[in-house]
Amino acid sequence: MDRKLLLHAFDSLPCLVIDCANAANPHALFPDAPLEKFNSVYIIEVEMLYKFRDVLKRLFGMAKKTGAETVIITSFRHLFNYQDEIENANIYEQCWRIMKKAGTKCRIIVSVHQSQEKMARKYCDFLG
Repeated sequence: MDRKLLLHAFDSLPCLVIDCANAANPHALFPDAPLEKFNSVYIIEVEMLYKFRDVLKRLFGMAKKTGAETVIITSFRHLFNYQDEIENANIYEQCWRIMKKAGTKCRIIVSVHQSQEKMARKYCDFLG
């Protein structure tokens, strides 16, 4: 799913990608992603749950600065965290609320792992 979303980014230029799945390897996307379009795809790599939340807080500003009307977020089930289930659940819910709010100003497409499906159903306008 992450690969499909990344390829979709090249059809939605300019596009901002929040890569939580370490999936935005340009070599892996070749030849399906034309080299000349890479200048219009902006990628922010995220490996930690707290960094994910902090990036999301600035999401609309970054989208506006890059001119991106679409933001793609790869699956975030493997983000580094501190093994506190309650704290993680609270941060994930905060992330979903931030995405919901940002989604009123730009189009956000998220790769949803089954572990996040309940939150996605609560906060997403469309699942497909």
